[in-house]
Amino acid sequence: MGDKNFTVIVELKKPTTPLFEKDQDRSESWRFSKYLTYSISQILSQKAEWQIKSERDNFDDTGELITQKTFDPKTILIIGHSNQFIGEDKTSKIKAKTFELYRRNMRNIEIFTYDELLERAQFIVEHKKEQLLTRTVL
Repeated sequence: MGDKNFTVIVELKKPTTPLFEKDQDRSESWRFSKYLTYSISQILSQKAEWQIKSERDNFDDTGELITQKTFDPKTILIIGHSNQFIGEDKTSKIKAKTFELYRRNMRNIEIFTYDELLERAQFIVEHKKEQLLTRTVL
């Protein structure tokens, strides 16, 4: 995704992609699944490749020069579902904390679950509706 001023690399995995391994780690944290860690490796590789390609002139399928520039593109990974760590039991709470700490400490990679993305989209749509109704009433 992008325009002439920015680039965002989005990697989509399935909503059913496991976020955690089946075994708990020693320090009351949970190991992330290989699917999550491979996805991080994949998106970082794509980002590096995109940055290298952006340093030279590139053309689209019709031969037109692509004028979009890339400067440290933002990356977004959409993967899994939060039902893998939602709950009041100890395991769910530890998984939720582990996942949140992991994604908050990622440099230049935002990680969302599909249900979080849907919730954000619904919030934006509802907020826009409220703005339109307010403007109409005024």
